[in-house]
Amino acid sequence: MKPIIGIPLRPEKDSKTDLYMYTIYENLIKRLQSLGADIMPIAPLLECDSSKIKYSDYESLSEEGIKTLNRFLKLCDGFVLPGGNRYVPTNQYIIEYAIKNDIPILGICFGMQEMACFRKDFWVDKIDTSTINHCQEKKDGFQHSIHIKKDSLLYEIMKADNIKVNSFHNYKVRPSDYYEIVANSEDGIIEAIVCPHNTFNMGVQWHPERPNDADIYSQKLLKYFIEIASLKNSSIPKSM
Repeated sequence: MKPIIGIPLRPEKDSKTDLYMYTIYENLIKRLQSLGADIMPIAPLLECDSSKIKYSDYESLSEEGIKTLNRFLKLCDGFVLPGGNRYVPTNQYIIEYAIKNDIPILGICFGMQEMACFRKDFWVDKIDTSTINHCQEKKDGFQHSIHIKKDSLLYEIMKADNIKVNSFHNYKVRPSDYYEIVANSEDGIIEAIVCPHNTFNMGVQWHPERPNDADIYSQKLLKYFIEIASLKNSSIPKSM
């Protein structure tokens, strides 16, 4: 059976109606499907108000809400926290669930930032000065290089300590209590983090799902993630 990858939906405001939609980018779905995964969207709980924009505006999830989430999370063999620009409190619980149950999880861009802020205030810093433009204008191609720590899972996957990546963010994360830094850009900004206590629990600041035939390293990363999720798929019985 194909592994089931749970992807939490992100709120996006329709400029014409001022109503919120919950979305997953098509290129992420297609990229994971092309590697042999099935996708399960995970909607935010009813108690989560998309009009709130600050971490401090949200209350803790209710016990009933957590029970509801658990019904769906246990069906998944892996999780992807996608890019975006709005905090979703259910994602913090998904991170906690993945850590506790050793479920493969990959955070992309804003998803990595959610990981780095796990169990503390959602603090990220604006990139005010840098020798690199971290928010590229072109939709495809590379923007800058990153240095990968050799004694890390990311290096084991990539088999390289210096690769080129795309870049679509204006904020940077601080060091985390739960995650080790395994890659930095040339200007020192954190580009990848790993939770050392799990089989695969990684966040990357770039977008490996973006279509780029020349980006063999992002392909390696996503392929490895799906392979690890497939192992979980064969070992965990699925039931509601």
